Amino acid sequence: MKMDYTKGEWRESHGDIYCNEEKIASSESLGLLGLSRITEAKANAQLIASAPDLYEAAKQVSRESGPDMSPSLGAIDDLREALAKAEGKNE
Repeated sequence: MKMDYTKGEWRESHGDIYCNEEKIASSESLGLLGLSRITEAKANAQLIASAPDLYEAAKQVSRESGPDMSPSLGAIDDLREALAKAEGKNE
């Protein structure tokens, strides 16, 4: 199955989601921002922005894994980096 999503560098900034420096969505447009939910809205935006990286890293690990195979260290590093992005640890 081919995934048809916008390719490029996805990132979150102040609750807004960008791809290739173009704003894709804002926390307001996604209905994510409420005064008491700013932290949650930012976390949601980080997760959305990291989804393409997580997908590609998981796909790479899946391709490299099998009964007699282990994923490469590069694939594991990519997956860890994508998880850190989702958790907002790469800021």
